[in-house]
Amino acid sequence: MRRNRQAQSFELNRWKIVVLIMVMLFLMVLTYLVYVYYSFEQSAQQGFDETIERIQTNDASFEVDSITRFHGDHHYHVVQGEREGEDLIIFVNQSDDETEPVEFNQEDLEDEEQLLSDWESTNTYQDIHQTNIGIRQNTPLFEIIYRDQQGRLSYDYYRLDTGEYDSGISFASQS
Repeated sequence: MRRNRQAQSFELNRWKIVVLIMVMLFLMVLTYLVYVYYSFEQSAQQGFDETIERIQTNDASFEVDSITRFHGDHHYHVVQGEREGEDLIIFVNQSDDETEPVEFNQEDLEDEEQLLSDWESTNTYQDIHQTNIGIRQNTPLFEIIYRDQQGRLSYDYYRLDTGEYDSGISFASQS
């Protein structure tokens, strides 16, 4: 009888050890994933402070509202903000520090929400992943990233200065 209790006790302890090891492994994997996420998040925002400083060194009256990234012909930081009541978009080339930032008054550009609304009414798609503001050869662009009806990842670009379609590309789905 005593031997039977020892066997049961050993069996319970073994299960406790297995569960404890699994919980510890889960926590280690979770911690690693959180670390990786924050590392990617930090690298995505790398250089934002330097870009803001660069702009405000040349123009102390400029107030930054948001800053994003755009990868077109070159890597740009897209800074949206305000100077003396005017809404501006400033593109800061990250590939070449010598290049002067390119500035556009938002009043002179097409409304992004209207462009997206017009696009949605004339295109069939599965879902929109995101939209971005970008620039190519000093032309401000509105980028729409979406999945088309065939499941392909697609990019459409519209000129923000005229609202006209500029270009697009689709990538074959991997099914």
